[in-house]
Amino acid sequence: MSSSTKSSRASTISYQPTTTPLYKILEIGVGPGPNMELYRRAAGKSSFSGDMIEVTGLDANVNMEPYASKAAQLSGVPFRFVLGDAEKLPFPDESFEAVVG
Repeated sequence: MSSSTKSSRASTISYQPTTTPLYKILEIGVGPGPNMELYRRAAGKSSFSGDMIEVTGLDANVNMEPYASKAAQLSGVPFRFVLGDAEKLPFPDESFEAVVG
């Protein structure tokens, strides 16, 4: 195989990521989820599409879970609710790109 054949083959190889990168947001005190629509709109105006963000809502009141989940569903925002205390976060450091509180 000549060196020109090797170089032409190498130039046709391109890198394709195997997973979609996520921009992970933590909202402390998510309540009934009034910011979900804002997250969706912000994702649409940035380089992140709606399916590239993920919101984790932390709240000390478990009764907020169905409201926040419904707001996220209506806005099309991937969401998970975590029952917890903002002073004792149940996440490793650097788990999120943004924290809202």
